[in-house]
Amino acid sequence: MGAEMHYVRPGDTVTLNPEREIAVPTGIKPGAENQRLAA
Repeated sequence: MGAEMHYVRPGDTVTLNPEREIAVPTGIKPGAENQRLAA
């Protein structure tokens, strides 16, 4: 689970659900999905 926070950018808002709370609003959802799948 901790690996998910690795792709979280410093400027993004850290939440309990980085892949949803961060990836969606910032528009980096595609990138986040790829990172999660690759990891």
